[in-house]
Amino acid sequence: MDDFSPSDLKIILHSPKANLYGLEHLLRKTGEDSWQFAQSLQILTVLAALFHDVGKSSVGFQNKLKGIDSGLKGDPFRHEWVSMRIFQAIVGKAETDEQWLTFLKDFNQFEQDYPQWQQDIFKDGIDNDDKQDARYYAWQSLPPLARAVGWLITSHHRMPFYADGEENSERSIDEAFFKHLSPVNGWVQNRYEPVAKEYIQSFWTFESMVTESHSWRKSIARWADKALSDRYLAQQNNFSFFDPLLMHLSRMSLMVGDHTYSGLPRHRQYGDKDFSLYANTEKRDEKASQVKMRQRLDEHLLGVARQSEQFSQLLPKIADNLPSIADHKAFKKRTADPRFSWQNQAYELACQLRTKSERGGFFGINIASTGCGKTLGNGRIMYGLSDPDKGARFTMALGLRVLTLQTGREYRQRMSLTKEDLAILVGGQAVIDVFNLRHDDKEKRMVLNDETEHHQAQINHYGIGSESAQDFQDDYVYFDSPIEDHHLGSVLRDEKAKKLLYAPIVTCTIDHLVGATETARGGKFIVPMLRLLSSDLILDEPDDFNLEDLPALTRLVNMAGMLGSRILLSSATLPPDMLAGLFEAYQAGRMIWNRHHAIQASPVVCAWFDETEVKSVDCVDKAQFTQENTQFVANRVIRLNQSPILRQGAILPLSVKPKKSLEFNQLAQDLLQGIQRLHSDHQQTCPQTGKRVSFGLIRLSNISPLVELAQALYQSDGLADADIRLCVYHARQLFALRSDLENQLDQILHRKEQQNIFRHPAVASVLAESASPNVIFIVLATPVAEVGRDHDYDWAIVEPSSMRSIIQLAGRIQRHRQEPVSTPNMLMMSTNIRALQQGKDLGAGHIPVFCLPGFESTSNKLSGPELILRSHNSADILLTALDNINSVSRISKPKPQIPLIALEHAAIARVMNKPDGKLNLVNAWWRPSPNSVVQSANPYLFHLQKQTPFRKSVRQTHYICLINDEEKFEFRDMKYITQTEQAKFEVDINIVHNHKVTPWLNQQYKTVLEGLADDIGEKDLNKLGIKFGFVDLDERQLSWKFHPLLGFWPK
Repeated sequence: MDDFSPSDLKIILHSPKANLYGLEHLLRKTGEDSWQFAQSLQILTVLAALFHDVGKSSVGFQNKLKGIDSGLKGDPFRHEWVSMRIFQAIVGKAETDEQWLTFLKDFNQFEQDYPQWQQDIFKDGIDNDDKQDARYYAWQSLPPLARAVGWLITSHHRMPFYADGEENSERSIDEAFFKHLSPVNGWVQNRYEPVAKEYIQSFWTFESMVTESHSWRKSIARWADKALSDRYLAQQNNFSFFDPLLMHLSRMSLMVGDHTYSGLPRHRQYGDKDFSLYANTEKRDEKASQVKMRQRLDEHLLGVARQSEQFSQLLPKIADNLPSIADHKAFKKRTADPRFSWQNQAYELACQLRTKSERGGFFGINIASTGCGKTLGNGRIMYGLSDPDKGARFTMALGLRVLTLQTGREYRQRMSLTKEDLAILVGGQAVIDVFNLRHDDKEKRMVLNDETEHHQAQINHYGIGSESAQDFQDDYVYFDSPIEDHHLGSVLRDEKAKKLLYAPIVTCTIDHLVGATETARGGKFIVPMLRLLSSDLILDEPDDFNLEDLPALTRLVNMAGMLGSRILLSSATLPPDMLAGLFEAYQAGRMIWNRHHAIQASPVVCAWFDETEVKSVDCVDKAQFTQENTQFVANRVIRLNQSPILRQGAILPLSVKPKKSLEFNQLAQDLLQGIQRLHSDHQQTCPQTGKRVSFGLIRLSNISPLVELAQALYQSDGLADADIRLCVYHARQLFALRSDLENQLDQILHRKEQQNIFRHPAVASVLAESASPNVIFIVLATPVAEVGRDHDYDWAIVEPSSMRSIIQLAGRIQRHRQEPVSTPNMLMMSTNIRALQQGKDLGAGHIPVFCLPGFESTSNKLSGPELILRSHNSADILLTALDNINSVSRISKPKPQIPLIALEHAAIARVMNKPDGKLNLVNAWWRPSPNSVVQSANPYLFHLQKQTPFRKSVRQTHYICLINDEEKFEFRDMKYITQTEQAKFEVDINIVHNHKVTPWLNQQYKTVLEGLADDIGEKDLNKLGIKFGFVDLDERQLSWKFHPLLGFWPK
């Protein structure tokens, strides 16, 4: 059977909503051959494919396949590095690309001219790592095209990076890259255990070489001749290695070809009959007495080359041959609701920009206020930009899983989208199951399992040498669509990847998309890149990310521009310097896309949207963009300052004595005074009981102080004539308990119908039983309460950390009711707990306290010199910022300066908006060094990603909580599920509380599991505990305390 017939491999998706176009329609009005280097891409990919595994010819690797003398030892140098050294020994004898391609065109003649060429292979670990040897740095003297092929060979499993300690981001120019890149430990070298010199030597010994294959020589000659004839690759030395779009698409094609062919059975059509070298083995059978070989090495190289060629041919066509949403009335329908009428203007403007944005790209900013329908408005904008004949494809990337599910559900319901139209990608099966249960979703569900397989299990399944066959995608996809195998052929046989790519609209956490640039090894970048290549992008609330995450976010935006995607940023609080940096990144990427499509210098189409105004300007550079953004924001600031005041703040004095060991009992008393004041000013009367009621939020920055404060409040005398009900809400809690609490809060605090809150059982029962005329319901929470929850509180007390946090939290005050206030409904503690623990001076001027979260910092490689305020007193650093708490202080820079606000803008500017010519860990991704005209080499390395990883976190242990026969908690590490971890956990079930301050919404763990049992139909509570009773805790912490009301905190 011919596994590679073109009809099987074409990505022509037979969907009723798929509009099928050929290559000539990929980009309108750009000429018939819109992809200028499509042929060059194929040739470059195939040349690399024919060399990518030649290093497997070694005696050492062949012995490993046969199970001889390898045991569990790793290759001292990975096969792709050995392949590179072989390639280097051949092409290193040429001074130009034309010369080495001529060698390959007639390999028989090459061997006659250089009969001892194999002796010139540099043998790392044997040749004494002689850095003076001209051959040591593999790429140093190679011509441009050879460098490109060499990079593809060595990076087809893992992206290269500098050795540990070599962290100068400015080493990104051509000379530094090629002079200093070497077989770094952990990339292509293994030094985790000592091995004998003879073992190393075996990986540099060749009894035969795959280059001896007649079939291989015939194929390499054919493709070398194609390269010599290509107008870009080898003629007149006009090829530049510094073309990140060409290189990354070529790497993708090579890896997909390798992935596809490595998973197939041997194919007798390819390679020489009875060739002696092998590439991989069949999956292991424990009963078999010996290893069964799979693909011969020359067959593998030729098969991967064929697969890679065909996939590279599909890339220019992929966007037009995937399903789209066309002629969809819900997106086009004008809204009659005055609150959302701006959407009509936004949609009309997007339609006007349609053709122009296809040519120049699109960078949109939606800063409409909370509650104005940004989520659906964004979809209408992207739909308006799309070609009405082709239809729309776009991706909505969000920061939180719960928001991803909520957004997907809202689009399904409000925009009449089917499961064939929309896929939802989140990070866990339990999250989806609980979300469905809580939202009474009765529709059929199709959820894919997310199991991380151990490396040995992968070997057992795929066999040795089949690393390339491992899955590209392991996230959960909530998506139903009748996709059949022939739709994507064998190019992407992984079902999860196909379904994610297939959907016209995707809502996902941004963690999935950043894989396009943040994947060090394996093929997890492929689906995100294909998604960006075939759809437009909405980034929702991108300013919610910490400074440390902005470099990765910027790399994603740059890649989106490079892959031709149009982008829309959506948040009411987008800072100007962040926008400037993202615009520069997008434009730099888009210029590369334009060059590949013969589009002459074209400005980026920029557009701004809010609930009262829309405008568009074609921006030629960052300076023009900044000027236009400043003007739009200035008009918005005027309107916001003229609007009624909905959230007003004041300072809450603290009498607690500043010292390292803080007296939380006294802090509790200070907060109780604030609670009394806020309740008195913002209470409501229950129509059923006549009781005066309010719902408040106390927000602290960190979990451990929050638990201390909770215990102090429970033990306090409370307030006279008031009944306080308190619940604790933070991330370090069993998932089942946290989800149950969130579900109850979601219902109670949904206050679009004001009287419903008094009818909820968790409120009505308290009001009925309380003897007090005043009942105060309080949620004591960390920043998890600031974003992602559609909650409406009457008031809040805030531990200050940043103005961003204050504004986000303010969005939870009167979120639904929007009633003007004349007295403060938010109180800021006069300083924060971290400052109080520094003593009398509160650490002012020398210790950062508005951090973790916050923007103060000591000197560091990302944001530069230290940023520490001269005062840590809230009254000094907030000044007039509390008079009317809205987004003004985030989207603009108030004058005169307000210290806390100025701090945030300065920190963001240092990271995102460095002056022209100055490099940092963000713009070094695309900018050359100041005195260089050569493109940055960082897109070809995993250098910046190592220094600025996305969502960097400490390693965590995944625990589950079971209930034993004595109905006591048992905690177990999921890696060792049969062993209890009782020594690590102190379970305290005797929290003392005064009758004036009592727990609220305190479901017992067993009760919650029993409720899930009824919903799911699974009666085994331990099985439910394994699935829903989990928590991830810092593995460095040796012991923990736990209480169902308080969660986990360090012992």
